[in-house]
Amino acid sequence: IALDPEGHEKFRRASGRYFFLTNAMQELFLDWAAKSPGHLTYGFIDFLTLPLLKQMQLRNLQGGKSLEKIIEDQETNMEKLEEFALAIFLVAVEDVYPELMHRFEPLPWLNAWKVSLNPDKWDEDGLFEPTTPKRNWSQTRDHVRSFFRLDGKGQDNGSAPGKTVQAQQK
Repeated sequence: IALDPEGHEKFRRASGRYFFLTNAMQELFLDWAAKSPGHLTYGFIDFLTLPLLKQMQLRNLQGGKSLEKIIEDQETNMEKLEEFALAIFLVAVEDVYPELMHRFEPLPWLNAWKVSLNPDKWDEDGLFEPTTPKRNWSQTRDHVRSFFRLDGKGQDNGSAPGKTVQAQQK
């Protein structure tokens, strides 16, 4: 890819938004750490039990792929990272602003590059105006949510308290 200018450009287009997505997620994590009342907790999280990350790992470790296959895999990886970012965002919202979870029912397709824990700016920032094709990401959301449990102050739809939680593999 590095020696093929055309291939390099195709790869860059496939993964060009990665930096901006990781930047948005870093901001979300910092804000979540500052605002979290600790409603949601977790034990050890083995992220490779999350099917989308395990599939990404296996996809990336395959050797001998053509340039077209590498670019196709990178596009798939970006889609999966987008879904993962949205799932993490909803867990953060549930922790910090559980009273606002109704805004995400039924599960909408969102702009992962506009996630934040500033509900007053969600509309203005374009959270509800996705720039990528709509996909069903409920399975990713459910798997990510299964890693977390409530702190005992209410009922939980996620995991049982006191257990190391791993997402169900397919």
